Amino acid sequence: MALHAGSLLAQTTTWTACSSGSVLCTTAGNNVGIGTTTPAYPLQIGAGLTSSLGVTAGQMQINNTPIVPWEASLVVLTQPAFGANVADPLDGVVSDFEIPASSTVNYEILEGTQSTVRNYGSGTVTGAYGSWSVGSNYSSTAAVNVAAGVYANAVNNSAGTITSAYGVVAGTTNQASGGAITNAYGVAAHISTAGGPIGTAYGLSSAVTNSGGTITTGYGLYIGNVQATTHYGLYESDTSNNYFAGNVGIGITNPQNALSVNGNIQAKEVVVTESPADYVFDPDYKLAPLSEVAQYVEDHHHLPDIPSAAEVQQKGMSVGDMQSKLLAKIEELTLHMIQAEERNNRLEQKNRELEERISRIEHGSAGSGAK
Repeated sequence: MALHAGSLLAQTTTWTACSSGSVLCTTAGNNVGIGTTTPAYPLQIGAGLTSSLGVTAGQMQINNTPIVPWEASLVVLTQPAFGANVADPLDGVVSDFEIPASSTVNYEILEGTQSTVRNYGSGTVTGAYGSWSVGSNYSSTAAVNVAAGVYANAVNNSAGTITSAYGVVAGTTNQASGGAITNAYGVAAHISTAGGPIGTAYGLSSAVTNSGGTITTGYGLYIGNVQATTHYGLYESDTSNNYFAGNVGIGITNPQNALSVNGNIQAKEVVVTESPADYVFDPDYKLAPLSEVAQYVEDHHHLPDIPSAAEVQQKGMSVGDMQSKLLAKIEELTLHMIQAEERNNRLEQKNRELEERISRIEHGSAGSGAK
């Protein structure tokens, strides 16, 4: 049996007078509908209400206890008035905590909306969602500029202080020592299309903007401690490319290069696109004599055009530039060896010529003595 307020249809046979001046009370098993003729919940408020319910703590009670979000099912169905543009937001569910300026009460946690899904039975819940929100467009001619499944915003509208402001806080906890969670996701984002086009799809989009105030430290994405047997601060199983517009630092908080690493780098192969040192083989290249190189090494204790050990320790060195300079030294050594071989060949030729002349002289002297 139900009481339908709003349709002016009342079945009062199961209602009795209440104490303390209240009008009617119903027994267990009956539903009450306001603005709906088919209530499916102990109290269901349907369409047709255009303003806030104006319900404060203590006005709606269950078992002599003010209703709180986890103790009652309150279904609110709202529908805007048609035929006129609506400038203000249309909210399916509105929750508002307002603490007066005169209040001195300390509140540990205030929750605008708190939803819990519990399974005490032996069955299986395939999907348990504390909150499920969908922003969609069912019209082929109208447009939805922004459709947000969840929109959360932490705002400070006074000169007070918010110690930590989170747009969204998501967590997963296993409180049963014998239970198991196969996969736990703090935040899971899925984007899919059933045939229609998606211009740009972001699994996760983050932005930190400042319109005149002060942001001491801003993180587009911050990953704290990951405490697990096998742990990854960031793990990408997809083989797609990654793009970073700014500098990347590993072990360095203020990288000055595209990639700055404070530590060792292990790789199977490194490809450097620095220009090689083929200019050494140009005909007009001036190859320094080895005597000049020896004098330079004696004076500076390193090769010409090669940075000293102290300079490398202070400023570092470019791998590509160093490879090019080392190649230049190898090419210079090659030229010196070619020149040395040419000199050696000339000396060997002269030596053979001298040996032949000596041989002819010796044979001539021997013939004259025999006569």
